[in-house]
Amino acid sequence: MLVIRSLLESGLPVRLIREVLPGHTDGSDAGTDAVCVDFLHEVQSYQDRLSARIAVLSGQQAALDAYLREARRADP
Repeated sequence: MLVIRSLLESGLPVRLIREVLPGHTDGSDAGTDAVCVDFLHEVQSYQDRLSARIAVLSGQQAALDAYLREARRADP
């Protein structure tokens, strides 16, 4: 359950976590290799999208920081 909790806290969509649930709750190893590979690809894709969003937000934050610095200098 710790794996599932950490995946939820990471913001991973529930639909992806649901795919890994059977392998962590029923104790069987049937088909877990194929599921794990696909799941890991999905998680990597999610992480890549998240990184891209963070980069955009960081750029926006930097632009706002620059604006505020300039606005404060111009304010008498």
